[in-house]
Amino acid sequence: MSEFLSRNRSWLMTLLCLVAALWVLAWWRAEGTPQPLAEGADGKLQCLSYTAFRKPDETPMNPDASVDEARVREDLSILSARTGCVRTYSVIQGLEHVPKVAKELGMQVLMGIWIGRERDKNDLEIERAIALARQYPDTIRGIVVGNEVLLRREQSAQQMATYLDRVRAAVDIPVTYADVWEFWAENKSLADHVSFVTVHILPYWEDPIRLAFMMPSSTSPARPSRCDRCSIARTC
Repeated sequence: MSEFLSRNRSWLMTLLCLVAALWVLAWWRAEGTPQPLAEGADGKLQCLSYTAFRKPDETPMNPDASVDEARVREDLSILSARTGCVRTYSVIQGLEHVPKVAKELGMQVLMGIWIGRERDKNDLEIERAIALARQYPDTIRGIVVGNEVLLRREQSAQQMATYLDRVRAAVDIPVTYADVWEFWAENKSLADHVSFVTVHILPYWEDPIRLAFMMPSSTSPARPSRCDRCSIARTC
């Protein structure tokens, strides 16, 4: 037997590698099989994230980039066939047109305020969002003050609480903040400053090694198992 293995070692190794490769390919194929999305009773998705930047040279990182109302109307007219709600992430660079167009199309908006490092830009976003919320109270179903700001380390939880309180005091619309579960678990007091909690679920971006060794403690919070005031934002 040992002589046979020694004589055919190269062939056997090739066979084992081939079997392993086929197993990996089969596993990836199974994992990548398209899954049906849960839709509403009317066959529409509950809500979709929306940005108007879709040309190769367009990016919100360019402060001079902007889209007009016609672009927003074209986009939302298409999306309205699949959803009655869009979530935005800013109210500048043309995205301030979204509530007006959404109202015309009978849609609702989860209006986002982009919060970054620069205080002046944050103030501009907040003031414009407050004005839009007062102008379209029946169209804007909620205001998302900041998106993953804590994850990017661009503001502290204390400063985010200040921003949230400022918006909540100025409008009669539910106000929230959006981030991945880990940063909500680390900053539980922030939940006292929102109308409901918005949690991002990012299964492909989670670190399985870190999660496997994350244990409940004062410095490393446990993964939350339930939430009474959560809005779950799921993405792949």
